[in-house]
Parts: sequence; structure tokens; C-alpha cells
Amino acid sequence: MLKELVRNRVYYKIFEKIYPEQIKKDAGIILKNFDASNILLLNQVHGNSVICPDDEANYDFAIQRDADALVTAKQNIILGIMTADCVPLLLASENGDVIGAAHCGWRGSKLNIIDNVVAKMKNLGAANIVAVIGPSIAQSSYEVSSDYYDDFIAESSSYQRFFTQSPKNDHYMFDLPAFVKQKLQDAKVKLVIHINEDTYSMADKYPSYRRHIHTKEAYEQKILSAIMIR
Repeated sequence: MLKELVRNRVYYKIFEKIYPEQIKKDAGIILKNFDASNILLLNQVHGNSVICPDDEANYDFAIQRDADALVTAKQNIILGIMTADCVPLLLASENGDVIGAAHCGWRGSKLNIIDNVVAKMKNLGAANIVAVIGPSIAQSSYEVSSDYYDDFIAESSSYQRFFTQSPKNDHYMFDLPAFVKQKLQDAKVKLVIHINEDTYSMADKYPSYRRHIHTKEAYEQKILSAIMIR
């Protein structure tokens, strides 16, 4: 189980509030926290691409590439994902030899980013993959339009179960964490930890992009979820 891996081989942590620009400037603080040699961050674009530094002999960690997921089988490399309502997903093979991390917004999840991460991990030798889901926006806070709903249902009528009717006409409430969980189940990944807290409603603890849009509060922070093989 991942709890055992965390003690023995895989180390993960969720920093509740991080300034994105500070991560670039002060990555050394995070590297020291993990006692790591490198940190890998992405320019997240809400797609389904996966980056693996193992594929290149001289990978440049200073460049933030366009992608939304990471995998590695190397030790002492931090995989970092930044979120502010989307689902942060951390994964590990049961023996701790391969890890992954993914930024799972509705677009990337619908585009099967989880399948892509799992496939890449398996290419590196991963088996019996387990996962952690970090805090994200809850269904009670995630109102979407009828066009959004129709787009999902056009792909599969089974997706209806992730929506409930909103009090607002022609709107719905979408359960993004449940959608991600279903994608994990489809990929035969076992979820071992879900930090089931709503980023939108817990303003004292978490940043939220949607809350920022609604309240006009400053949007300067994100959640950093990170994982590393010791």
C-alpha cells in the first residue's frame, strides 16, 4: 500500500498554498524539504500529454514543458503538479519503483490522461499501481452549463451519474473527483487515499481559481502536490 511506500521508498507531500512564481525562484526550498536532486514542473495546458525525463539522457529540468502529467523510475527526482480546483493525482507502482503525477482537470480527464500516465508507467515496468487524490473542487461547488453537460453525455450516456441538477436553470453540478475515480477504476488503479476537501469552500486553507473568478480575490497561489522515489 502507498502508506507503506511513503515510509520506505516513495515520498509524497501536498503543500497547501504555494506561490507559482516562488516555486521557480525558490525551488531549492522544496528540494531541501525532499532532500532531492531535481524537481520537475510543467507548463500545464489541460491536455493529456505525459513527460518522462528517463527518455532523455540530458533532460533539462529548468525548462517547463507543455504537458499535464509526469512519470519516472529514477530516484531523487520530484514530480510536481500545481492545482487550484482541478484534481491532483499521484501514483506509484506497488513496489515503489515507478511513480507518476497528473493534473486532472475535466478536459484532461475526459481526454484519458490517466490512461496515458498508466501506460507510460507500465512501459517503465510498473505493476499494481496505486494512487492518491489530493484536494479539489467538490460537486457542490462546481456548477456547469448545459453545453458542458451535453458535451459529456454526447461521449457517453453513462456520464450522467456525475451530474446533478443545479438550482439554476439549464445548469448542472459536476462531480470531478468522482469522474477521476471512475477513470482510475477503468485503468485498474487502486485508490488508497482521497483527501476529500473542497478547495472552493475552504478559503482559509486552499486557493481556488473558481472562487477567485466569483469573488475577485487575488489569484496568486496554487496547491503543489509532489512525489519522489527515495
